Order: sequence, then C-alpha cells, then structure tokens
Amino acid sequence: AINRISTRNFGEIDRIESNTDIYKSNIPVTSIFYTNTPNVGREQYFDLIHSQYLFNKIGFNFVISKGKAVGDYFNQESILNKFCLNTFYTGRKYSYLLSYQNYKVSDTENGGVLFDNESTDFKLGMGVYIDDAISQVKKSKYTFYQNFNLTGNDSLIDQNSNDNYYLFHQSTYITNYRRYYDNSSLQSDSTDEFYNKYYGIPREGLVDDSLRYNRLTNTFGLSNINQLDNKISNDKLINYTGHISLDYFQLLQNGADSVVHDTSGLNLLVGGSLNVPFFEDFKLRTRFDYNLLGTNKGNYIGNLILESNLSDSPNYFWKASLDISNTDPFIFYDWNNSSQFQWRNNFQRNRNVSSNFLLKSNRLLGDIKIKLNMYGNYIYLNKVDRKSTRL
Repeated sequence: AINRISTRNFGEIDRIESNTDIYKSNIPVTSIFYTNTPNVGREQYFDLIHSQYLFNKIGFNFVISKGKAVGDYFNQESILNKFCLNTFYTGRKYSYLLSYQNYKVSDTENGGVLFDNESTDFKLGMGVYIDDAISQVKKSKYTFYQNFNLTGNDSLIDQNSNDNYYLFHQSTYITNYRRYYDNSSLQSDSTDEFYNKYYGIPREGLVDDSLRYNRLTNTFGLSNINQLDNKISNDKLINYTGHISLDYFQLLQNGADSVVHDTSGLNLLVGGSLNVPFFEDFKLRTRFDYNLLGTNKGNYIGNLILESNLSDSPNYFWKASLDISNTDPFIFYDWNNSSQFQWRNNFQRNRNVSSNFLLKSNRLLGDIKIKLNMYGNYIYLNKVDRKSTRL
C-alpha cells in the first residue's frame, strides 16, 4: 500500500536515530559490518563506525550506514542512508559536543498487486496499481552542547562529590522532510480505483505531496554532573538538572494551489530532573517539563521511576514507573494544507497516564510485567484517512 504522507509521521527515522550512539574510546576503534542475502528478500546492509581521540581530550567519531532491500514485485524497493559525525572535548572547566546527523529512507511505491492480471508469473510479472511513485523521508539534526564547570573541580577526581556545578547550553536544529511523488504513466481504471480508495478523488496528472517540519531549540541550565563525561559512575550520587528552553517550530506544506503554506509557533519551557539513591540498591528518578509561555502554553510531561533489588535478595529486581502528559496534538492534526487534503481542526489536548511494573529474576522463566494506560482526547484516523476524528 502507498505510504501516504497525510497520515504518517517520522517514526521510522526516529527509530533509526534511537539506535545511533556517540561512541567514545581511549584507543582508535573501527567496526565494519556487511550482510548480503541475495536469495531471501535480496537485502544488503553496510555499517562503518570509527572513533578515536586526536589529542588528549579531543575526539571524534563517525557512522556511515547504507541499506537496500528489493521486493518480489514491480517497483518495490527500499533504500536507507545514514551519516553521523561527532566531535567532542572533555576538559576540567569546559566541555563540548558538536554533532551532525543525517538520515534518509526512500521507498518506491506500487500501490499493491492487481490479482486479476493474466500473467502466470506470480511475482515480477504481476500488474500493479502504480508504476512510478516514490515516498521519501529525510531528517537532518545539528547539535551543539557545551558546559562550564563553575567550581573548577576536576570531575574525574571528584566523582564521589556533589560539589560540582555545571552551567550548560544546548542548541539543536532539526529539519524533517516527507514527500510522496507519483509521476506514473498509468492512467487506468485501476489507478483511479486506488486513488479513490485512499484519497477519495481520482488521480488527475501529477501527485506531489510534501511536508517539512523544522525545529530550533535553545536550552540553558544548571547541573551537578558533566553529562559529556562517560567515565563517571553517578549511581551513588544525588544528580539534579534544571533548565529553561526556547523552542521554535515551523510546518511547511505544498498545497493544491502550488503555493507553500506554513504555520509556526514559539514556546518557553522550564523543567528539571532528579536522581536520588536510597540505601544501597534503591533508586528514584524523576523528570518534569512544563510549557510556561507561547503557542502550547500549559502543556506538561512528567515521569517518575522507582527501582530496586528486593531486600537481601540480589536475584530479584523490580521497577515501577509512572508517566503523565497533557499536550496539544502535533500541529499537523489541527492544520493541514497538502495537495490532496485540506482541513482545520481545533482538537483538545491529549491526556495520558501510563503506569508500568516490572519484576525480573534469574530464577524465573520470564519477566512479570503489568502495564496500565489511560488516554483522553485520543486522535485516530478513519478508514479512508481523509480526516481526523475523536474517540
């Protein structure tokens, strides 16, 4: 089926990004991975990682990944490209991280197989709804993080002390881009049937649907740990962070009138985190962010985590968590002006309360998990994906 721009977010890119780490090593390290499955799905994947220090405290690393998978039917191919470059410095009074990340996923689209085709070839010979369409997702992320040790203590020496104070600043610019483009030469009853089914209108000429979401965030804060120093174990320290953020976002879409429509917003947020160890194995972690002023004033997100080994029993571990949120829906759901759909909504805020409990033991065959979610004003898309509705 078609990867419809109007109903898909940037989930696949976010999953790829979540698996990208900033590698640090005291000695030069290079990792090369390649896999090829010519007979099963015709998949190829290449991954190159390198990390080293140029000088005593200045290091860099990069990640290059490429993947390709070819399907069994006509116009069915996926291509992945990932490139990340980081440089960092960890010093006594000053530390920084400069990072660039770029991700791109391209999928050719055929709209599905025509099963009434007379071809005897069950795969490549089968007819498809669309013969020249492509869906693309791109994401670029630029990050500059720096902190200043206000006390002058060497964190590597005073790692068992809470007397360090770090003033930090982080600037992040993210641009997300989606595009569905169909320049198919097919103009038949099956093509019209496909676009009638998923768009509610027949295809007339070029279909070009795109969305760009840009976001610039500047955060200033105070902490008692150097978050760039991965040599420190802080499990036995009380760690805290307080911050204030200025967040600007912009949504751009090409409309049916071939004019780029944009909407934007600005927010001022405050927040903090606290990690507190109790006794030997009991830990409490909490974080809270609140939108103080701006477009999404009054939004908040918070979480609380408790975890510990059971008393006098290192073979058992438990973890309980509570997450709460009250946030405006992503701007796309309220405001849309693409080449195929136009809508204006005024949805209420999404409310969510989620609680989880986990019990693990090497004496059990598996883990015991209990999860409870409560949603309010949840948004879902109806069958033909032409408008948003409320439960």
